[in-house]
Amino acid sequence: MGETPSSDAVPYDTPAQPGLMRLLLRLIAIPGLTLALALTACSSDSGSSSSGSDTVATDTNTDTSDTTNTDTGSDTSDTSDSSDTTDTEDTTDTEDTTDTEDSSDVTDSDDSDVSFPLYVGATGLQSFTQTAGQPQWQAAQQNRAANGSFRFDEDGTFHYETVDVRTDLMPVTGSYQMDGGIISFSGSSSYQTEVASGSLEVTGTYDIDGGTIAMSYITSSGMAANVNDTQFATSGLASWEATLDVAVR
Repeated sequence: MGETPSSDAVPYDTPAQPGLMRLLLRLIAIPGLTLALALTACSSDSGSSSSGSDTVATDTNTDTSDTTNTDTGSDTSDTSDSSDTTDTEDTTDTEDTTDTEDSSDVTDSDDSDVSFPLYVGATGLQSFTQTAGQPQWQAAQQNRAANGSFRFDEDGTFHYETVDVRTDLMPVTGSYQMDGGIISFSGSSSYQTEVASGSLEVTGTYDIDGGTIAMSYITSSGMAANVNDTQFATSGLASWEATLDVAVR
């Protein structure tokens, strides 16, 4: 025989809590309460659905606004940069063209003003100053200044001649250099005999555009002799500076 079950154990098929079941049946039997519970459940579901819809709409608006603003700003920036680059390049090109034209004009003007050989003669005296010699020599020296003539050859050679001078001192020869419209020249000559010697030096500048020559003239001479075993010697120096009006011949 098996053991008699304890009165405290609850079998699986024994109805649980008969009092609770009776309470549930009573609640279901009340029509008003059942309807209220149903409406409350529907209202809660509808609210949750509406909140989800609002969230989606908000996200959509935000994305559209951000995309539009970003694209518009980028387009505006690109257009401004392109305009600035074009203006700068145009200005640079204009300045380069102007500089080239100015340089070309100066070169052409210098080349066309002078042709060689160049013959120039004095036409008058602007100024004359005797710087060495006897006072009675001044008239002769001034006459020489007023009658000078100059020649400038293409190879850089310079020649000077004037009146009332020993023939073995003429012409004075030398060289010149040209810087723009200014010619700087210098030359010399000399003689030597058994009893005498002498020299002549000429220097100056020729302003081609101004039509003037500023020059200096220095001559020296000496003589020596022996008479009855007695030695005699003499020397002389004459010089002057002048500014001449000149013309091309």
